[in-house]
Amino acid sequence: MSAKMDEAINSRRKKPDVQEDFSRLFGIESNTAKIIPVAIALLFDFPDQPFKPYSDERLKELAESIQEYGLLKQES
Repeated sequence: MSAKMDEAINSRRKKPDVQEDFSRLFGIESNTAKIIPVAIALLFDFPDQPFKPYSDERLKELAESIQEYGLLKQES
């Protein structure tokens, strides 16, 4: 096998870089955002949080919209 092919195969076998994936997913170019493993037992409810789950119907509408239009990035 060629060196290029070996390199490509080995790069696919390496452990995924969760931090890199997180940064790419959210468009974060900074090293200030970190993923820190937390035990589930340390999590607690935050009743005043502003985000509410979508109803099944709303979630279906959202999925259809994404299929039709894709994801649109809002300019800041």
